[in-house]
Amino acid sequence: YILADGTVVDTGGTKAVDVTLGYIINYNDETKAGEITVHLSPITIEEASDRFETILPRRTIDGEPKYFAARDINIVSDYYGVISVEVVSSNPDIFSAEGKYNKPNEDTDITLTVTVSDSYNSITTEYTVTIQGRTPLEIAEEGIEWVENNFLDMYLTSDTKLPTSCENNSCEISWTANDPYIISDGKIVQSVFERYVQLTATVKYQTASQKTSFWCKVGALGTSNMSDVEIIESYL
Repeated sequence: YILADGTVVDTGGTKAVDVTLGYIINYNDETKAGEITVHLSPITIEEASDRFETILPRRTIDGEPKYFAARDINIVSDYYGVISVEVVSSNPDIFSAEGKYNKPNEDTDITLTVTVSDSYNSITTEYTVTIQGRTPLEIAEEGIEWVENNFLDMYLTSDTKLPTSCENNSCEISWTANDPYIISDGKIVQSVFERYVQLTATVKYQTASQKTSFWCKVGALGTSNMSDVEIIESYL
C-alpha cells in the first residue's frame, strides 16, 4: 500500500486500510526505532469534495450549474475516519449544515461553505444554493389552517376584532357573514338575544386565495340600561 518513501501505491479499493510503518532515526551515535500506524483512505480529499457536489440537485442554465434544494439532503461528514466534511450554511433556519430543509415562504438564495480536509490538506468550496420556497397556494392554505386553529367556535361581541392578516405568514384575511346586518366590514352588531352567524374567512396571498366557513355565536346585548322601546327596536 505504501512504499518506504511514503508513496501510496494502492488505496485499498473501497475500504480503509491500516498500514504500520516502521522507522529508524539516527542522530550522531544514537538510534531510535519504532512503529506508527496510518489509516489509509480509499479516496482523496479531491474526490470527497467532488462527491459533495454530486449530492446537490442542479440545473444547467446558460452552460452553468445552478444548485437548488427542495428537500432534506443526506450530507456525509466523515469518510473512513480520515477525511472530514464541514458545512457552514449562511441561513441555517431554512437549510442547516446537516442538510435539513425547512421550506421558506419564497425562493431564497443561501451560501454553503464546504471544507473537506484530512490531517494535512483541505479544500474549501462555496456553493450558491436556491432554497425553494412555498407556492402562494401553500401559503394561503397555511393561513386557512391558522384561522381554523384560532377562530372556530368564537363567541362574538361588538368588541371582537376580527384579524385582517395572519400571524404566521403574510396572508391577508377578509370576513363575510351569511347575515351582513350582523357582520359587515369586520364590524359586529349585537341584538338583545343570542344568535348564530356563519362566518367565511377569505385568505389571500399574492395570486392565491382560499376560503373557510364556520358557525359562531353572537352574544346578546346587556339590556339592563335599555328602555323597553330600545329593546323592541333592537329586537325588530
